[in-house]
Amino acid sequence: MERNLLITVSEDQSALFGVRFVASFFTDKNPIKITLLYIAPDENGNDAATGQALEAARQKCISLGFAECSVQIKSITRRVSLIRDILAEARRGVFDAIVLGRRGVSRLEEMLGESTSRGIIEEVAVTPVWVCRVPDPTRRNVLLCVDGSEQAFRAADHVGFVLGPEQDHDVTLLSVVEKGSDPAAMDQTLNRAARILRDNGVDASRISQKTVQSSSPQRIIAKMAAEEGFAVVAVGRTASGNGFITQLFSDSVSANLFHDSGGASLWIAK
Repeated sequence: MERNLLITVSEDQSALFGVRFVASFFTDKNPIKITLLYIAPDENGNDAATGQALEAARQKCISLGFAECSVQIKSITRRVSLIRDILAEARRGVFDAIVLGRRGVSRLEEMLGESTSRGIIEEVAVTPVWVCRVPDPTRRNVLLCVDGSEQAFRAADHVGFVLGPEQDHDVTLLSVVEKGSDPAAMDQTLNRAARILRDNGVDASRISQKTVQSSSPQRIIAKMAAEEGFAVVAVGRTASGNGFITQLFSDSVSANLFHDSGGASLWIAK
């Protein structure tokens, strides 16, 4: 099954973290379809520079093992805002994920004076967002955080869809409960998430479950990601409710996870 990714790029070819992460993460690149998106700040942008940036990114994809026919390029002029323009393109193209390079995001924030990453996390309603770090080929597997919310189960569905055909990565389901709580209370939630993964083609032998007691979910997640070398931390962003993912994406904690996910890339579904 094809997986269609929208990867944002800029003139800074040294910051193609999104492209490099996708190339590092997927062993079988044949089912991966990529659209490289460049958003010019205004109509007076340098067309030659835009074309050069996109072509350089396309050639980078091909050099990393993606088929030439699987890599498309697109440039648009900024219409409403960087955030809304990226989301609009994702909806129009029916993409499976929006892929942002962490360094590129930082540069855009500095240049445009808006928190691109935070804005997309806050506004994304349909398309999951990947915020990619510098790829580390020694990192494997996905740490999927679940709390019983429907958003967390949608994150499980997204992880399962992505990993079903990708046999080189396993999934650890993590639930964080308050100290003094009964860890067994999360068994039903973990079992449902595991079932969603299996329904997407992830073999049961590739799935493990863990419940941890802590009052600091973000700290536990970052610690596990760093110590166990996870390539990805996946979460569902809950807009309301009392689950730990709600706490995770409160203003202060979400910023902490964005800036410190234990070296892992961050996948966010809503």
